[in-house]
Amino acid sequence: MIHVKDVTKDFGDGNVLNDINLTFNDHEITVIMGPSGSGKSTLLRCLNYLEVPTNGTITVQDTVLKEDPKVLESVRKKVAMVFQSFYLFNHLTALKNCTLAPRRVLKLSDTDALNRAEDSLSEVGMAAFKNRKPSHLSGGQKQRVAIARSLAMHPDVLLFDEPTSALDPENVGEVLQTMTSLAKKKMTMIIVTHEMQFAKRIADRVIFMDQGSVIEDRPAKDFFAAPASKKAQAFLAHLG
Repeated sequence: MIHVKDVTKDFGDGNVLNDINLTFNDHEITVIMGPSGSGKSTLLRCLNYLEVPTNGTITVQDTVLKEDPKVLESVRKKVAMVFQSFYLFNHLTALKNCTLAPRRVLKLSDTDALNRAEDSLSEVGMAAFKNRKPSHLSGGQKQRVAIARSLAMHPDVLLFDEPTSALDPENVGEVLQTMTSLAKKKMTMIIVTHEMQFAKRIADRVIFMDQGSVIEDRPAKDFFAAPASKKAQAFLAHLG
């Protein structure tokens, strides 16, 4: 699905990513873990060129990413991203937030975009709130609308960048439950998270990063049972 080859990223004061080589497979749930500043979110943002690597290549379904609007548009139709901070349009209802990209990017008719949006909101348990604007939603509800917005694109891959980190504790569970439901359908998902119990439940694979490098890349059950590196052992012990 996605191939990462010799990728580095330097923001001008040293590498944030160091020679990353990874392959992400179809229908695989991958969790990326590691301490703050380890490069997890930067790697995720490189996968759809929201961050452009300093060196190396990223290939999505045989398309090599480059700073070409047509290439990026074609890839971003397939690779959707859910951010920490929702990025919903506050002047639009939940439903209209979810119809915007299908109409403008996929060029769907108003009717088809509306049907997709309603289906996606139903999938995340937000159908009853479709006519509410974000200011009238809780943080967890906003994030579920953001997930529905991504689902309305019918993507091949869903990227999640710490989707619960901006939420109050009482809202975290509903978002994780939504993501667990998607994982059961074996969508291809790549998730940056510190939610260890959630990762244990749904992950097929764990990539552990530290200081811009991949320290471990193992089946999730093996990683959580016996992390091989001292850094991973210390990280998991800290999370409890």
